[in-house]
Amino acid sequence: MENNAKLGMTIQKIICELYDLTPCEKAQKQFEAAFDNSYRKDLEQLVKGVFKKIGSEPKSCLTFRKVKAAGTALSPHNFLLTSGETLSIRTNLKGDKIAPRTVGQAGFSTLNYFFGDIAGKSISSQQDIKELVVSKIDRLLPVFIDAFFVSDYTVWVQLEDNCFCYTIIDNRKFVDINYDFHKFSFTRELREWRESTTLKYNGKSLAEIQVHKNRTFKFRFAMGALVSLLKAETQTNETLGITAEKVICDIFDLSIPE
Repeated sequence: MENNAKLGMTIQKIICELYDLTPCEKAQKQFEAAFDNSYRKDLEQLVKGVFKKIGSEPKSCLTFRKVKAAGTALSPHNFLLTSGETLSIRTNLKGDKIAPRTVGQAGFSTLNYFFGDIAGKSISSQQDIKELVVSKIDRLLPVFIDAFFVSDYTVWVQLEDNCFCYTIIDNRKFVDINYDFHKFSFTRELREWRESTTLKYNGKSLAEIQVHKNRTFKFRFAMGALVSLLKAETQTNETLGITAEKVICDIFDLSIPE
């Protein structure tokens, strides 16, 4: 198990202990196998801070719970909160690359389920994947973002300068972005792309995409860039909305509350 996954399992075990939750058998085994007690003190404080800021506490652990949902057999969430909302934990011990669940590391059947209509044909080879990504990334990216932020809250925990920090993303506060195809670029275009290429938007690295024989497909977001993009687009949208409201008030001579 890679270090990022071990950190995620360790945090989930600590949450279950702090809030007296019973995970399913598979999750319990994974938590025990990955648990790193040296992180306990720091992560206990972090976990308490997260749920205090959210204003709700975990009610049950959903990790590895079987569900009947389109495209997946397991719950995409880690916890159900007392508010009825869902929460996912994503982690980095090094760097900031993280794959969306379900579609981030997908085989051909999953790729066809989510992207077959966009491709307009059956996706059956690595070359099909590359051609789809390069030609229609503006339509693929919203699917990857929706899959990443499928929970009401996504808590991104990372180790920076030997200190754990976290970012809480409330997916209901982000706007849907209309991506401009011409703002996308790749470090390796179709003819040069062998195994890995970096996706850029407006010149900034947004994701790493790998296609090779040993793994059908892997898509990992650069979390820092993704969060910055979503925040910037949301702030722009809010600014435009407020400006429009002021214009309407001015036109119809309406009073504006303080």
